[in-house]
Amino acid sequence: MRNFIKKPIVIISLAIVIVFGAVAFSYFGKNKKNNYNFSVATKGEIIQQVSATGSVKAKVKADLAFEKSGRIRNIYADVGDHVRAGDVLIALDNQDLRAQLQEQEASLSVQNAKLEELKAGTRPEDIAGAEAEVSNSEKSLKDVYQTAIIAAQKSAIVGKNSILVLTDIQAAHFSNNNQEFANISDAKASAIEELLGAENAGKWTNDSISNLSGGTFGLIQNAISDYSQTKIDTALLKTTSALQKIKDALGIVPTSFLTSAEKTNLIAEKGNINTEINTTVANQSTITTAQNNLVTAKSDMNIKKAGARPEQISAQEAQVQQASAQVENAKAQLAKTILVSPVTGVVTRIDIAAGEIAIASQVIVGVVSENNFEIETNVPEADIAKISIGNSAQVTLDAYGNDVVFRANVTAIDLAETIVEGVSTYKTTLQFEIQDNRVKPGMTANIDILTAKKANVIVIPQVAVTSSDGQKTVKILDGSQIKKVAVKTGLRGSDGNIEITDGVKEGDKVITYEAGQ
Repeated sequence: MRNFIKKPIVIISLAIVIVFGAVAFSYFGKNKKNNYNFSVATKGEIIQQVSATGSVKAKVKADLAFEKSGRIRNIYADVGDHVRAGDVLIALDNQDLRAQLQEQEASLSVQNAKLEELKAGTRPEDIAGAEAEVSNSEKSLKDVYQTAIIAAQKSAIVGKNSILVLTDIQAAHFSNNNQEFANISDAKASAIEELLGAENAGKWTNDSISNLSGGTFGLIQNAISDYSQTKIDTALLKTTSALQKIKDALGIVPTSFLTSAEKTNLIAEKGNINTEINTTVANQSTITTAQNNLVTAKSDMNIKKAGARPEQISAQEAQVQQASAQVENAKAQLAKTILVSPVTGVVTRIDIAAGEIAIASQVIVGVVSENNFEIETNVPEADIAKISIGNSAQVTLDAYGNDVVFRANVTAIDLAETIVEGVSTYKTTLQFEIQDNRVKPGMTANIDILTAKKANVIVIPQVAVTSSDGQKTVKILDGSQIKKVAVKTGLRGSDGNIEITDGVKEGDKVITYEAGQ
């Protein structure tokens, strides 16, 4: 028995079993105590393939036409030339479409930059700038308040002088107890009470009026000596009201009894009062504008300090997706102006010259494959969207087994569906890259079409990802705790793995099985 164990082959076999067991435990992380399995997120390559079965068909000829009309700009091949699949044969004038593509690509770059800026958060210098804007707005508001209250003080003085002029006219011509005297006295009393704070002063003389300093006049003085925006707001409102009452009082004075000088003085005072009213109203409007500017500056500062909200980032991601779709659409439109060979072969006909107009769907080029055969297969509807003309493929033929691999390229995809056993499929044609005498018509072909490949990306098993209400999540083992995190996925591999673009980093342990789940 001891000699048996010492045999090299047995020792090597035991070593392999031990190493495999250790690796399997490390990778799959089964924990019997906690009843879960995990897999470590790694960076690597992920490949998406579509597998199908088809049959080898006889050699075909490709008749080519543009999808859209246009003027021929360049012809890159001659009849008899050997060309490879994907070689450009003819191009239409497409400068406008190239410009559109460049514009869309520039727009995509801008939208990506905005997204990165939102994700990175507001720069310190931007926050500092917003704070400075708030400080400037506060100073500007204080300045306009001070300007307004000083102007109001002048308006009160002008208003008081107008009352004194009115009193002179009253004493000279309207001292009798008639209706005109009563009207002037009542209007004068209302104006004096509002501006100077004295009641029933309609019959007072200038000696008594000159010493008054209450009412709006007093409010203005108080706001100047004890600065308060609230006091200034009140004083300005009162000033406007007082000036309007003085204007009303001046307006009811009959002018037929007045001397020429008195008429001139009355007209001047009316003009002065109108000017002061307009000035006061304008200052109130300027204050309102400055207040709004301050509110806006504070709001902008708070937004910058708070950073971008998730919904803002989501909205910008949508803008990036829209811009990306526009780029792809521009590329698709540009591609319609370029005629490429779908197969490796020989050009048999070119029925147009540079400068002529190509009509959409009119055959102008013929290419015959150099290879003797191609492959036809029916791809199910669920997989057809993954395949594009030009995709490479690996092919094995039942006649030669899995060890003999042939390379091929997708050359055509039918636009119309073909129903096979009740399932919608689309006939897809592949061309062998090189001629091989072993290939015979009618042979069964097993095809693996490479539809997408990414390298150096985060890869985890697809089984670790769950979806609910449009949200994809995985469970991550963090020490002895399991936490659920939201993720964004990318390419889905044909080997059961999936690309993670956000939410999982290299080295994270993602739960692939949990008892009871």
